[in-house]
Amino acid sequence: MKKFNALLVVLITILCTVLAYGSQKQELENRIKQINTSISNKQYHYNLAEKKYIIYTNQLKDLNAKVQVLEKKLAQNEENLKKLSAEIESLNKSIEELTKKLNEEKAKSSKALKAYYYFYNVEKYFPQGLYFEYMNKKIAHYLQERIISYMQHQVLLNKQKQELVVKKNNQLKLIQKINEQKNSLAQQKNKIALLAQEAARLKQAYINDIVYLQRQRNYLQSVLNKIIQEEIKRQEELKRQRELERQRLLKLQQYKKAQELKKQQEEAESRMKLENLHTGLRPPVEGIIVDNFGVKTNPVFNVQTRNDGIDIKAQSGSPIKAIAKGQVDYVGTIPGLGGVIIINHLNGYYSIYAHVNPNVSKGQVVNEGQIIGHLSGDILHFELRRGSVPVNPLNFINRRYLGG
Repeated sequence: MKKFNALLVVLITILCTVLAYGSQKQELENRIKQINTSISNKQYHYNLAEKKYIIYTNQLKDLNAKVQVLEKKLAQNEENLKKLSAEIESLNKSIEELTKKLNEEKAKSSKALKAYYYFYNVEKYFPQGLYFEYMNKKIAHYLQERIISYMQHQVLLNKQKQELVVKKNNQLKLIQKINEQKNSLAQQKNKIALLAQEAARLKQAYINDIVYLQRQRNYLQSVLNKIIQEEIKRQEELKRQRELERQRLLKLQQYKKAQELKKQQEEAESRMKLENLHTGLRPPVEGIIVDNFGVKTNPVFNVQTRNDGIDIKAQSGSPIKAIAKGQVDYVGTIPGLGGVIIINHLNGYYSIYAHVNPNVSKGQVVNEGQIIGHLSGDILHFELRRGSVPVNPLNFINRRYLGG
C-alpha cells in the first residue's frame, strides 16, 4: 500500500510537471512568434527607410555633381571676369596715358606755334609770298594730324573699354545666375540632406529595435530549448523509471511465482512428509503418552469422552518444537487449554500445541524442529488436523521418542 501511494505521488507530480511544461512551452512559443512578427514588421519598415535613404543619397550625389559643374563654370567665369577687369584697368591706364599725351601734345603744339610766330615773325611775311603760306599750312597740318591721331586712338580705346564693360556686365549677370542656381541647389541639398538624415535615423532606430527583439527572441529560445531539453531528460527519466518499475513488477511477479511455486513445492513436500512418512516425524516433546486419540468409555461412570489429539507427559518447562515447517496462525489463551499455538503447515494440515508458554508471534514462519515455546505444566496436549478434521497424530509421529 505504501509503495502504491508513493507511486501515485510520483505519477501526480509527473502529471503536474507535464501540464506545467506544456503551458510554459506554449507561452514561450507564442511569445517567440509575436517577436518574429514584430521583427518582420520592423524589417519591412527598415527596408522602406533604406530605399528612401538610397534615393536621397543618389539625389545628393546628383546635386553635388551639378554643384561641381556650376562651381567650375563659376570659377571659369570669375577668371574671365578677372581678365576683363584687368583689361579694363589696362585700357583705363592707356586712356589716361593717351589723354595725358594728348594734352601734352596740345600744349606742345600751342607752344610751337607761338614760338614759330614769335621767333620768325612770320606774320610780316604772309603777304609777301606763298612759301610762308605753305609753311604755315604744313606746320598746322602736322600738328593737327598728331592731335587727331591721339584723339582717334583715345576714341578707339574708349570703344574697347565700353565693349569690355558690356562683357563684364554680362559676365557679372552670368555669375549671378550661376550663384542663384548654386544657392537653389544648396537649398535642395539641405532639404534632401535632412530627409536622408531622417531616413538614416529611422534605419538606425529600426536596427536597434530589431537587435533588441532578436536578443529577446534568442533569450526566450534558449529558455525554450532548456525547457525542451529538461523535458527530454524528464521523459527519459520517466521512461527509465517506468522501465525500472516494469522490471521491478516483473521481478516481483517472478518472485511471487517463484514463492508460489516454492510454497506449492513445500506444501507438497510437507504433505508428502505428513502423509507418506507417517511415523517419520519427531514429536513436539519427548515424554509418555497418557491419553490417546479417539473416543473412550469411562468404566466407572459409563461415559464416553473424545480426545481430538494426544496428551504427552513431560518435564515442566521442556522445550516444545514445531513438527514441520509452517506459519504461526494463532498465539493466545483458550479456556481449559491454557497457552495455545496453532501452526498452518500450508498444505492443508494444522498442528495445535496447548498448555504452552509461547515464544513465537502470529504470522511468524517456523521451521521443523524449531522451539516455539515451553511446557507450562507437565502435560502437553497436541492435535493434528487436516483442515478442520482431527487426525491421529500417532499416524505421523515416530513413537520411539514416546513412551506409554
